[in-house]
Amino acid sequence: MEHKLVLEKIFKRIPLMKKAISDPARHEKILSFVSNECKSVNDALYMIDLGLLKAVHESISHEDERVVSLVVRLLGHIIGIDRESSAIFDLVLNEHASLLNFVFGQLESSKVDEIPAALKFGIIESIGSIVKSNHAFNWIRLNQPCLQQLCDSLNDTNLFIANATCKTIYEFDIVLGKLYSMFDTKENYCNALELLWNLSEIKMTEIHIINEKLKRKPP
Repeated sequence: MEHKLVLEKIFKRIPLMKKAISDPARHEKILSFVSNECKSVNDALYMIDLGLLKAVHESISHEDERVVSLVVRLLGHIIGIDRESSAIFDLVLNEHASLLNFVFGQLESSKVDEIPAALKFGIIESIGSIVKSNHAFNWIRLNQPCLQQLCDSLNDTNLFIANATCKTIYEFDIVLGKLYSMFDTKENYCNALELLWNLSEIKMTEIHIINEKLKRKPP
């Protein structure tokens, strides 16, 4: 991987970022750079060795919610990059479970409406990345009933949050039918699909596939 020294410097400096910075887009630039450098499980493991998870731990209580939003999305990215194996997710679950508890605990909080918009956006995007891992999805399905809280966020007045929520729910892999088991009735499942249709730009061909999947579901 290129840019080893740059990445090491980034991970060391993230926890030290000041709330008043001259470039308000710096957090997104860091996220974009690191994400572009991390395209495989080996890349993710290498970044962990360089201090990525250490940076997440040290920044999770940062006074600037934009920094917290940044690191939870970095966490989501390295988990989601590992779609088939369980190497990254098992590492995080077994050795850094407090980070997962933080991410999902924010949505379970009774004060979810008081979460700063930047942090809520980051949490939702992080979950959208995490569920790309098959092993993480199964863990979420069994241990983290966050779907209702995500659906509630579809009504958020912040359009960025509403849009991120829509994408995250879609990442639960509706086309493969994984969401169906999370709803108590087919009607609620169909209502969720209709809401997604209204809020996102899902192609008509994908809607057709979803409907065909529904037809094969038992009543």
